[in-house]
Amino acid sequence: MITLLFLGNSYTMRNDLDLMVEGLLREGDPAYAQVDSTRLAAGGLSFPDHVARAGSDPLWEDALVTGSTAWRWGILQDQSQIPGFYGEDAMWEASAVAGEQLNGWLEAKGAETVLLLTWGRRDGDSSNPQIYPDFSTMQDQLTEGYLAYQSRMARADQPVWVAPAGLAFAAVYAADQDPTAPDSLFYRLYDADGSHPSPYGSWLAACTLYSTLTGRSAEGLTPPSQVDSATAAQLADVAWTVVSTRQGGLDYPWEPTDHPDSGDSGQDSAVDSADSAEDVDSEANTDDSGRDSDPSHADDGQEESCGCANGSSAGFLFSLLALVGLRRRAAA
Repeated sequence: MITLLFLGNSYTMRNDLDLMVEGLLREGDPAYAQVDSTRLAAGGLSFPDHVARAGSDPLWEDALVTGSTAWRWGILQDQSQIPGFYGEDAMWEASAVAGEQLNGWLEAKGAETVLLLTWGRRDGDSSNPQIYPDFSTMQDQLTEGYLAYQSRMARADQPVWVAPAGLAFAAVYAADQDPTAPDSLFYRLYDADGSHPSPYGSWLAACTLYSTLTGRSAEGLTPPSQVDSATAAQLADVAWTVVSTRQGGLDYPWEPTDHPDSGDSGQDSAVDSADSAEDVDSEANTDDSGRDSDPSHADDGQEESCGCANGSSAGFLFSLLALVGLRRRAAA
């Protein structure tokens, strides 16, 4: 049995992203014929919150510290704003340190870490308008922050991978003639709050994770019932293009070290090592399908109420913002 551990918050919980990925793996890659995912998530959790729960919540403690499960992949998703506070910001630094701790625990359990690079909010972040005035700016900063996490966490003998879901969102944004139009595909990636993913957005993230882990396209695989087949195929193709062309200069676990032509379809690739694996603002979780009692998908059901926090200045721009009294606010 190949096992995946998802650690995140409502971005992971919404539309059961973990189960989407599990289903894609089981359907699309023979190496994952037997796969099981476990989700530990709650509204607004950041990397430091997950570390804290490993010392106070039996489910987190068992999954990360004391339990016997040997994970194949640990998929980490940080709070939606903090990665973009990259620099000398206290919240970003706390997440970077906690990410190193989570990665160490996962390594001790046989896992490789995958950072789920999330998406900017559809219209930017109204609680941080000077830092995140629009989607593109927010996405650029989130990307920089997640790549900096990766740099901090990875070692030559223990790589850390990045699943570029946010870059897939950006590709849809760039392709839309008017991404601000309510009938555009980009607009439809989001729920009404402009932050959480709709089923279309979760499908795009799931396809990106699937391609990241397997070196395969999810095109032709079964989407959730809320996503029509034509759009599902289009989004799967976007995810595969972002991954297969190595946008952002990313490496992937299925690639040979010499990086073959990125135009290869990758359909014959597989995760060879998988066979050896045994065994806060509007981010409220309002759609958890009553699964809180399942310890393999442990969510405490709390809402991501505003856990607003102030970040220190980072770099020249953020120092300038601090001088005029502007503060970063991290929603839960």
